[in-house]
Amino acid sequence: MVAKNTKQIPWETFDGQDVSFAIAFLIPAKGEQEHLKLLSEVAQKLVDDDNRKTLLGLNRANDIYQWLKA
Repeated sequence: MVAKNTKQIPWETFDGQDVSFAIAFLIPAKGEQEHLKLLSEVAQKLVDDDNRKTLLGLNRANDIYQWLKA
């Protein structure tokens, strides 16, 4: 599940910055390994500044889905 807001939302983050984008994984109880795999894949993408800028620039749900899936 992805939520994108046009305004910054106060959120407790590692860098102390507010957020405008949130990603949540809805995983079945027996899906612990899949959860870790998905989390790792998304985290690896988000470490890169250019990837983050690309994601933040996307506005259509399908575009965001395709970015996450790639």
